[in-house]
Amino acid sequence: MDPSRKIPATTTSEKYPTTSMMYARAEDIPPRPPFPTDDNSSEATMAATSSEKSKHLAYDNTYVCMLFAKATDVPSRPAFPTAATTQDTTVTTVAKVTPDEDNNRVHPHLSFHRPSLWPNGSRIRVRFSGGTPDLRARVQAHALWWSAYANITFVFVDSGTSDVRITFNADDGAWSVLGTQNLQRAQDQPTMNLNLTSLTPPDRVRAVILHEFGHVLGAIHEHQSPLAKIPWDRPEVYAHFNSLGNTNDWIDNNVLNQPFPAFEIDADADVHSIMIYPYPPGLTINASCIDWTNTLSARDYQRIAMVYPRDQYAVSSFTTNQPTDTPMEWQSITFGISPQQPAPPQFAAALSAIDMSNRDNNIRVRTEVTDVRTNQYTVGLGTWGNRVFYNGGVSLLRIPAGDPNFRIGTILNAGPNSYTVLFVPPFPFGVIPNVFAAFSGIDSADNWRGALDIHNTNNVQFDIQVSTWGSSDLYNTNVQWIAYPSNLPGVEVGTFTGAGGDTGTYQLQNTFYNTPSVFAGFQRFDISPNENARLRIRATAANPNQINWAIETWSDSVIYNIIGIFLAISSGG
Repeated sequence: MDPSRKIPATTTSEKYPTTSMMYARAEDIPPRPPFPTDDNSSEATMAATSSEKSKHLAYDNTYVCMLFAKATDVPSRPAFPTAATTQDTTVTTVAKVTPDEDNNRVHPHLSFHRPSLWPNGSRIRVRFSGGTPDLRARVQAHALWWSAYANITFVFVDSGTSDVRITFNADDGAWSVLGTQNLQRAQDQPTMNLNLTSLTPPDRVRAVILHEFGHVLGAIHEHQSPLAKIPWDRPEVYAHFNSLGNTNDWIDNNVLNQPFPAFEIDADADVHSIMIYPYPPGLTINASCIDWTNTLSARDYQRIAMVYPRDQYAVSSFTTNQPTDTPMEWQSITFGISPQQPAPPQFAAALSAIDMSNRDNNIRVRTEVTDVRTNQYTVGLGTWGNRVFYNGGVSLLRIPAGDPNFRIGTILNAGPNSYTVLFVPPFPFGVIPNVFAAFSGIDSADNWRGALDIHNTNNVQFDIQVSTWGSSDLYNTNVQWIAYPSNLPGVEVGTFTGAGGDTGTYQLQNTFYNTPSVFAGFQRFDISPNENARLRIRATAANPNQINWAIETWSDSVIYNIIGIFLAISSGG
């Protein structure tokens, strides 16, 4: 170190509450008090936890998440309750750092430990011990930030065996076992601790949860990656951590040494990754440093999708192509699903086009998806009751079976009235979902008018009002609805309104890292019955920031007003 450069190793503004740790192998974790199991009540375990005087881990100003190479390195923890405790699952990714001589910054790389990666498509069962309902809800919500892009499902459970067991001990630091190393820990032992309380600032809560779930998915610490080139000022590092009560061996194992050979690491560059922790210039010989981050970067999303690829969500469409001089009643076509799914997926279907005669002063059209299998499904579209139907179109959205982010359903034979729809299962406590609702069937006479309005939405249910107005008769409708957490990345619902022939653009409010697919329909229609009903709704993504929409009609048809609705969705590729 240049003696003329007087950069203190610590300053008041650089201190943070506690040090976060990552355990690369299950055997690296020193014994903790048992985690509550079905045979070891949470009450007894929590009593042991509260009575134990666990060592407070002083936080260092580098704010690096420590990696322990052996499970025996982890100090003892209170037992984990494994009976009647809630559970979460999530993913996170890691970083590699190299100096940049131009601006004394470092470039972290998203780095994964290949031997600790989960099999693609894994369902990771998560349980809680302790923590307030609000903290548990935040863990579940922020876990979705990763699982929205990775082919990994986190299943939060209250009982039974689990893969990830989370405690909330404020005196135990923030730490997690790495990847599939979680499976080597006994069921009565925690695999993650979140040193969070109700007083922890929200950005800190988010950062800790995202980071630790990165470790769950196999992301390692950047400062210990074999690809990292951090120019540590070793005397300053030793002096700093010694002052916090740590031995030189501890510093070697947790800060300076690189426990993984290069061939086991999958790395990529990203200066904004959640997996790089900040440290001040006083601990490096060239004054390089890392700033604080508390959210996932664009590359975090892209990398987790590359490491755990998924054919997650698929948007498609089906349009009949009947000659206009040959009306049809019903047409159905069977489509294949590729690649074949492990279980029959879920489908949502919304009307997107209608070409129908006004001969009977009646719009009568519906669509449905039937015979859903792992490798195929059938779409049907048409009319009934001897009405004259020329052609139509339907927008389709396919979602994997058991996807924890979405609830999908259809309200059948709904006349003008208010309906309460329950989410099965409910969303986690504190999650307020967004709801998409569009017509998948219409039976309307006289003036053709109908509308759907969503209100009173919470994590358990929502209300929907089906209505018409004026002299119109709305006999029945089928309503396709989709709900998802409002903070789910890579998904956005929006509406547009206009008359026949109108076009426009919609600026997406959420951040998309690729051009999303668009599932679209309409939730309000006001169509003249004096001519045939001719309507086509289009909504397409021009780029990751914008939706182009159009309300089309042709010939002499008159469309007074349409409210279109779309769901922009990214599969995270």
